[in-house]
Amino acid sequence: MNNIKNMNSHVATTTDEQNNMTKRIEEQVSSTLLSVRKATELFESTKNEVKRCEPWSAKHGVSRPR
Repeated sequence: MNNIKNMNSHVATTTDEQNNMTKRIEEQVSSTLLSVRKATELFESTKNEVKRCEPWSAKHGVSRPR
């Protein structure tokens, strides 16, 4: 994000500079969005794999005393 702030402080004087700055900003934003998307997918896949642990007695049909 600091790179984007630095780019904003520089005023592009030519069309080529403007296009280059726009391209670099788009790359920064897209890489950040990909990172967020990957993290979300990883979280969702991990969440689906986590299962509730049942006590030994429940797995083997033994009733618990009350």
